[in-house]
Amino acid sequence: MLHLPPKRGALLLLVILAACNGGAGPIDGQKFLSGLSGPKVPTVQDTLLETAKNAEKMGDYAQATALYQQLLEKSPDNTEIALMLADALRKKGDYANAIAVYDSLIKQDDKLIAAKEGKALALMSTGDFETPTRLFEEVMAVDSKRWKTLNGLGILFTTRGLQVEAQQYFDEALKHNPSSPSIMNNIGLSQALERQYENSITSLQEASNLTERDSPDRKRIEMNMALVYAIMDKFEDARMLAERYYTGHELNNNLGLYAHLANNDQMAKAYLNMALTNSKVFYEKAWDNLQAIGTGKDSPY
Repeated sequence: MLHLPPKRGALLLLVILAACNGGAGPIDGQKFLSGLSGPKVPTVQDTLLETAKNAEKMGDYAQATALYQQLLEKSPDNTEIALMLADALRKKGDYANAIAVYDSLIKQDDKLIAAKEGKALALMSTGDFETPTRLFEEVMAVDSKRWKTLNGLGILFTTRGLQVEAQQYFDEALKHNPSSPSIMNNIGLSQALERQYENSITSLQEASNLTERDSPDRKRIEMNMALVYAIMDKFEDARMLAERYYTGHELNNNLGLYAHLANNDQMAKAYLNMALTNSKVFYEKAWDNLQAIGTGKDSPY
């Protein structure tokens, strides 16, 4: 490596710069140096936003919403952060507050389709499968390639028992977001409702592979897979999946569900009784399930 004395090195730098400028005129070194941008130092807001996004990725929606709210207090007119807050509230299960934020954003800008899409998804999570239809239609009229809306429409068709139409929407959503575990999960559940159980397991396994290990998404998908295994009378496969995530009375309650789905109510009652016995406090969910099996009603689980 060539080492130049400091003064000569600086002079050579100026010569090179002059050459780059076509050799035109003398160079004002002070002006050149003052024009250089220094290193970008993250602000407190930048750090908070990054922390909130990471918390959301890890499924810690409580921390994410708290940080987004803190950021929004400092920048109340920031639409992007407000949307992030509403989405995190929805994922957290706080649908009422999520809808309130979405409504506030829509009131400010009726053309904000991201807020309409989010509100529709939140309403669906509350069990409202009528109101979201109009909101999804408004979104599609502006952008027919939004995968969350296509996925949501697929779910709406699923609730109406129209699995062929539902899967068409899921397939279209997958074109625009091929790595979405949510879409693959919904395809698997739709296939299960059509009693295409082998196809369902394949789709759910693919959905699981698209998630991070130990993530909330993987747990949710694999619990769906366990339900399908139970319906297929593959109790041991269902049990092995459940044991990855549950122990004690919670595990026994789930095993009671799987035994019931596998048409073995004697085993189901045994597991549910163990759930009640092993729980340090009254386990209402297991009690309700046991009563439902005894009366022949649909179990709440």
